Amino acid sequence: MEEKGEYIGRLGTGCASRKVVWVLKSLGLLILLGKQAWRFLTDPGTLAAKIYKAMYYTNFTDATIGNCPSYCWRSIMAVHAMVVSGVRRRIGNGQTTLIWGHPWLRDNPSTLIQIEMPEQLREARVAGLIDLQTHTWDPHILSDLFITEDVERINMIPISPDYEDSWYWMGDPKGTYTVKNAYRRIVGDYENNPVMFDKWISMWKLKVPPKWKTFLWRSICDILPTTTNLIIKRVEVDPICPMCGLDHEDVLHVLVLCEYYTLVWNVTQLPITNIIADFFTSWLKGALAVLTEEQTRFMVAVLYYIWRTRNSAVWKGSMTRPTQVGRAAATALQAYGAAQDYRTQPDAASATSTEPGGGGLRCYVDAGFRHGTGEAMYGILLVAPDGSFVAAKNGKLPVCFSPLMAEAQAYKETLSWLLERNNTSVSLLTDCMELTTIIQHHHTPIRSYVGVTVDQWRTLMSLFDPGPNAENRIRKLTPLPFRSDREATWQPSLSMETGEQQATSPSPMNQSPSVAGEVNSITEIESNSPSPDEEEQAAMLPYAHRR
Repeated sequence: MEEKGEYIGRLGTGCASRKVVWVLKSLGLLILLGKQAWRFLTDPGTLAAKIYKAMYYTNFTDATIGNCPSYCWRSIMAVHAMVVSGVRRRIGNGQTTLIWGHPWLRDNPSTLIQIEMPEQLREARVAGLIDLQTHTWDPHILSDLFITEDVERINMIPISPDYEDSWYWMGDPKGTYTVKNAYRRIVGDYENNPVMFDKWISMWKLKVPPKWKTFLWRSICDILPTTTNLIIKRVEVDPICPMCGLDHEDVLHVLVLCEYYTLVWNVTQLPITNIIADFFTSWLKGALAVLTEEQTRFMVAVLYYIWRTRNSAVWKGSMTRPTQVGRAAATALQAYGAAQDYRTQPDAASATSTEPGGGGLRCYVDAGFRHGTGEAMYGILLVAPDGSFVAAKNGKLPVCFSPLMAEAQAYKETLSWLLERNNTSVSLLTDCMELTTIIQHHHTPIRSYVGVTVDQWRTLMSLFDPGPNAENRIRKLTPLPFRSDREATWQPSLSMETGEQQATSPSPMNQSPSVAGEVNSITEIESNSPSPDEEEQAAMLPYAHRR
């Protein structure tokens, strides 16, 4: 280690950076090889899987490198441990899953049975723990074989007798191995610390031009070409700030602390001049905490025009007055707002034709999920075409492993409830974007426990009346204005038991009933429709996560 450190010291940081790049490339190749290992595990019927199985292994989870392995097999075995540690068994009928040999329980504290395996039960299958009459876990067998903790974890797992057992990837909601999830499993997620920025969703939802958001993202990530960053990249420049000539130029200095830009911030009269921070991200989080939404947009505009002024001084040798910088930022923000208002003004005819529900019944559905216990609840609200209250229901769901599983179970309960009411022409609205994607992509395989629920409610959906919205029956949840003068109220009990209430005595209200995303209630929310700008920004949330 000492020789390695001395060697890097003599050659400089360039050698170290090249080594880091080489390590990242090697890591990327290993993760891609993990896809081939995943195919061997989940699709053993392929020609490649059959050849390698005949040569090297009987069960891929227990495979070893063996004697005289080929280069390809050695490469695949390099990621064997990573792939095997990330997969789990989805229990169907339990015929092919070993009780002690396969990971089929939840991770807490382990995916395997904790009690020591009796030698005579080495090849015992999970199917032996299932009551064939009731298709549930046999409580007598469980209590005889396992400790209390294992019994509780086993009872949380759903049984699907009509499905075979299969493998799924634990880190993905759909249970599929992806490069992104494998990278996160190896490297891990970044831990939050005071220097890191944690307001990404709020930042990407700002109603400002996209290039301003991109500039702000570059500032937060400290990748602006300031003199400090250029010197790190071995660009020979003067490190002194070209505006004030008093200090080295980093992101915090060029946007906040420089004497020239201090005058600009004084002109804006924003209440952020007293924020003290050592990093730009800390300063920005403090500013976002005290500014209103309108003031935040103006702050982003000022930051962008401060950077433009700096570039003008560096490349053109021209200096702009601080008052002109603030005025230019305010003018640009006002012009962008006016353009967006003009673009998003809905036409009366189009607004009527594109209203969710198509003039029929609308059913809102939502689920709540507690990560610690796996408890889940659902809430359903059915409204008439004129917006008046029809019926509502809430209740408990079986134990779920993820929020997506809870949403899928709630959707299934909703379809069953509508069929019981004989409402077969309804538009369903949900706030789960992943569930909407699953509906739209019929042929995408789902290997996790969510897939079983999806198959079940796809069967239920075939019992509904076909119509123009048959392919898009599930929509994004959007609060709609209730145009009825008299609206019905529904007050569910605070207990966890299932309840249902019909609209029998309507009464005037200021707010409309809607399904809330909490575990224990259906609450009232405002019935104002979101503006098109808000819908457009909500659609950018996945982009913010990718960032």
